[in-house]
Amino acid sequence: SMSLDYSVENAIEVKGLNKHYKGFSLQDVTFQVPTGQVTGFIGQNGAGKSTTIKAILNMLKRDDGKITIFGADNVEEEFNIKENVGVVFDDIGFHPNMKAKHIDKILKGMYKNWDSKVFFEYFDRMDLPRNKRIKDYSRGMQMKLQIATALSHHAKLLIMDEPDVFLDFENINNLCRLINTYQGTMLVITHNRYLLNHCFNKI
Repeated sequence: SMSLDYSVENAIEVKGLNKHYKGFSLQDVTFQVPTGQVTGFIGQNGAGKSTTIKAILNMLKRDDGKITIFGADNVEEEFNIKENVGVVFDDIGFHPNMKAKHIDKILKGMYKNWDSKVFFEYFDRMDLPRNKRIKDYSRGMQMKLQIATALSHHAKLLIMDEPDVFLDFENINNLCRLINTYQGTMLVITHNRYLLNHCFNKI
């Protein structure tokens, strides 16, 4: 899209983000995620982390602050931004009766750059069962499904919130390999020291 500039220094810029709830406030959060790098954050669990991610994705109304993605305002350019961002978030958001082919069909309608071939390749690489319904997936499988969908529309930016949380050691190593081969910009929030120490060039 014309409005996103992939050559800017920071893929994400959050300035003075404020959000107040009863009993909880996010105050003056400011940070940058450099373009073309993998940035790992040690997430403080709880409201602050998910509120920040939701604010970046314009999923909540913030009280104050400015957020840009590839130089574009994340509210004004929300549609173009979502086209170019892949997200791995704990809440999966697919209907429990769906199988791989249904997800493929829905996401093909959502993203102009959706790539079915890539999607099914990830499915097979991650040992996900094509003919099982999502409700029969383990939590680890659901996480891998999210990773597959996030990586299948040629997103320029990936945001992963605790992508390792339901994965065993072997799958964490596979995730590491994916992280290290990804060509775009990545923000990963995790508690996993192993993942932080072995998968990221910058924290």
